[in-house]
Amino acid sequence: MLKSTLENIRQYLEKKIEKAGYSDIKVKLDSISKDGDNSGLYLSLLRIEEETSIKPQTVFRYQNDRITGKATNPDICLNLFVLVSAFTKDYGTGLQLISDVIYWVNTIDHSVTEVSNPSDSNDNSYKSKIPSVSELSIELQSLNMEQTNSLWQTIGTKIVPAVVYKIRMLRIAEPTSRNAQAVYKVETSLQNSPMLIKYRSGQELTQKELILLQEELVTIYAKTVDSKSRIRLEIPEKPDETETGGVHGGEEELLKAALLALKNKKASDLTDIEIKALEKFNKENQ
Repeated sequence: MLKSTLENIRQYLEKKIEKAGYSDIKVKLDSISKDGDNSGLYLSLLRIEEETSIKPQTVFRYQNDRITGKATNPDICLNLFVLVSAFTKDYGTGLQLISDVIYWVNTIDHSVTEVSNPSDSNDNSYKSKIPSVSELSIELQSLNMEQTNSLWQTIGTKIVPAVVYKIRMLRIAEPTSRNAQAVYKVETSLQNSPMLIKYRSGQELTQKELILLQEELVTIYAKTVDSKSRIRLEIPEKPDETETGGVHGGEEELLKAALLALKNKKASDLTDIEIKALEKFNKENQ
């Protein structure tokens, strides 16, 4: 999946370069050689980092018969740090090329997919959807002088116009049956939810993170029966009113939206915990 994702990005930049008129520039997914000709735009993987902020500790996967299942390891979420470097005969051309790359990455259209699926996307060694460029979060990384000096000393070549990006987030999952679904077991206390902590702090969540938060809210809502700890759908009278275990601000709206979305799903697609949440929701809103 690493190769497939980076190849998608390479194809994206290659198309942009062709449209911009860089006829003699080739985009290469490769390491930089200390000797020989390095002409072109290089994408080189620097390091891989595991994203642990949203990693659940326990995962249970339902099987096709919807009755039996098995506990399994949580999915692995990865962040990639990629060096994009421009090796050109003219230094000014390299500067312009990197400038264009920064612009292209910053203006990725998240409503469309501009690249085709790479040839190895049918690899069944793991169950994971190969993300397209428009589905990835690509963040510019700022290296200080010490980090920059160490990087180019390690590469062992001249310093050229370059930029480092953090690409997040790739999810690698255990292979499962075709209709298997993962259910993340969470604590009944919302204080332990990384996504909720991030949401409450005012940070913007990605679409995937919002879905994960909604799944957590639905799971907790289905499991809690104590009136003191149950998730409340009603909005508190005072905006700043707090209550242990309660849902506040826009959180009750996220939960309600998730529950209403479940009503539109086929009964056969619902997990046991979702069915329980829907039954509880329908009973409370009769």
